[in-house]
Amino acid sequence: MFCRSINEDEKQQILNILPFKVGKLPVRYLGVPLMDKKISIKDCKSLVEKLSKSLMTGKTKVYLMLGEMVVDHVRFKSGNGKKISAWYDRWNENHALAKSIRKREVHLAGFNDQSKLCDVIDANRWKWSAEWFENHSFLKDVPVPTLTDELDCLIWVTNQGKMVNFKTSQVWKDVKRMGVKVYWEKLVWFSQCISRHAFILWLAIKEKLITQDKLIKWYPQKTVSCQLCKKEPYSHGHLFFQCHYAADIWMRVKNRARIRSNASNWKEIIKDMNDYKNHNHIWNILGKLCLAATVYFVWQEKNCRLFNNEIRDKNV
Repeated sequence: MFCRSINEDEKQQILNILPFKVGKLPVRYLGVPLMDKKISIKDCKSLVEKLSKSLMTGKTKVYLMLGEMVVDHVRFKSGNGKKISAWYDRWNENHALAKSIRKREVHLAGFNDQSKLCDVIDANRWKWSAEWFENHSFLKDVPVPTLTDELDCLIWVTNQGKMVNFKTSQVWKDVKRMGVKVYWEKLVWFSQCISRHAFILWLAIKEKLITQDKLIKWYPQKTVSCQLCKKEPYSHGHLFFQCHYAADIWMRVKNRARIRSNASNWKEIIKDMNDYKNHNHIWNILGKLCLAATVYFVWQEKNCRLFNNEIRDKNV
């Protein structure tokens, strides 16, 4: 146990309750000192050096660690063969040779872990022995690349099998997981949306906002009332917009923004507002902005009352 800013009596009372011993700072974790003040760059130097050393063991080995999801898309187009690893990079139509050929075989054949593609080719012929062709039949179908004076380059194979230049935008398109498209997408995300409002609205639609009613399962004897109306039990559905305070605000916003929805249930409100998603009329855009803003400021008001004990007039 490490103590600071307490007197000996308080420290002794804690030790009498807890089965710990008093420790002294600094102690080290992963080579970095743990202390009661801000650590400096010098203190982290040993950790940075260890991480750098482990990460820089070779970019080609990192590709193998990324998993098949990415590795299957990566190819190397040979030029002079001086940058492509003969074993770990995928420069042919099959797979990286390291998946089939063991390190022992590589070293017995006179090569090493750092051998490049140009090191295993001589006068448009493979340097490896005939025994390799017998032990690894797939090698017979691997053509000898024609080495040139050009530089080697990395290319990307799309999900459609097309070879393109390596771009992070294309990588994202090919490796991201596509979920089911939700019907309310354009209600939340559109060119005129306010990002912070849209984010809170997105969480509210998915019912992922951390509301106090979700904590009740750990405190079944406790009753949580709404911070806004101080009358009814608190829940996500109550906050949007069955609470008298929030419902009054939503009603005023609807009237001013010409929003046509009489629903009081949150899911029904989203269904009604969904009619606004694909129309660029000024009142439709204003309606979507007003829904997101109302949700944002109701959520903000709840947090201000709960954490800062601040109350704002709903007429403001």
